[in-house]
Amino acid sequence: MKIIYPICLVFLLNLTLFTAQGQNDKAPTYYLHSLADTSAQSSYKEYVNFWIDFLYEENDSIRRAYWEPSQIGRFGDDYALFYNSLFQYPPKLLLNYYQPYILSIYFERDTCHIVTAFWNFNFRPNDTTSIQNSNPFAILEIGIVKKDNNFYLINLFDKRVQNWEKVRYGKIIYFIEPSLTQIQLEMEEAKNFVDTMLAIFSTGIDTITYVVCKTPQSLGYLLGFNFFYAGFTTGKTFINAKIIISGRGSFNYPHELTHIVVDPFLKPGHFLSEGMATFFGGSSNKTYQQLIKEFKNKYYPITKTTFDKINEKPNSLDAYISAALVVNIIYDSYGVEGLQKLNNSPKEANKCPKHLSAIFNANENQLFELINSILDKVR
Repeated sequence: MKIIYPICLVFLLNLTLFTAQGQNDKAPTYYLHSLADTSAQSSYKEYVNFWIDFLYEENDSIRRAYWEPSQIGRFGDDYALFYNSLFQYPPKLLLNYYQPYILSIYFERDTCHIVTAFWNFNFRPNDTTSIQNSNPFAILEIGIVKKDNNFYLINLFDKRVQNWEKVRYGKIIYFIEPSLTQIQLEMEEAKNFVDTMLAIFSTGIDTITYVVCKTPQSLGYLLGFNFFYAGFTTGKTFINAKIIISGRGSFNYPHELTHIVVDPFLKPGHFLSEGMATFFGGSSNKTYQQLIKEFKNKYYPITKTTFDKINEKPNSLDAYISAALVVNIIYDSYGVEGLQKLNNSPKEANKCPKHLSAIFNANENQLFELINSILDKVR
């Protein structure tokens, strides 16, 4: 250990000397590993500067211009598949805490690959708790292509699934990780569920891409992460791109399939969007009927106070169930036409009772009475 400390100290001193700046004073700070030393490979500089400028850009309209146009046409607002996983805070805020540390740059045919770690250099690993050990926050690999003297960023999704099994099942095209075997029963259930949802909402979708990964790490790899910690999840859905990625080897994900079918059609805001997905598709591998039975045991009867308390955590399962009960009431009373009236509803749960009261000419107390009438019947 006594030998390692001086070496680490020298390394850190050298690291500060390799702090890189772009071509002007306004360019953000980043670090270069010796493998990515642009002084040895001057052609790398313009690729690096392009990538760093994208990372720090907070205006999505400007950021979008950095991306390859055909991928924007394909993925829509989800064009950078990694983005929402990495940036859970505004770019400059996050990157001030986890600074870009470019580990390597290499070319594969006409594509430049840049591998970047996001690292907080103020912290050393802690040997008593793992909570503080969040370095690296992510290691991300992206591609850059040059066309007509313009640079464009690209996802590596196609390259990373090129050897995966590809199977069409109804409206669903499955990409299956090589170590997995098709589960025909789940695929049939998913097909039938999609067909049912499309019939209910009378909307047309030609294709849903459903990617089946063995682990969350494989899921992250398809998004572009070589090390997946930022935004770590077992499932990811891209509504615009009509892509579902399962990180748990599942071939049927009715909650997320509901989002794919319903969200573009209704745009009901976060609270009611999750309510619809939970009402029609369940959540956490349980059906809506199973969920409300557990919910009743915890919260019945529902009051305004209880409702607000549940929704203090808007992404919790209980919040989703409370929203599903609201959707249940509207669907039973007014059908799909009632759900269509939810377009552009508030995202926040606490604003929805008043909003719904205005739409359906009722008062808030009636809403909670109707919720309790549903729970009354649960056995």
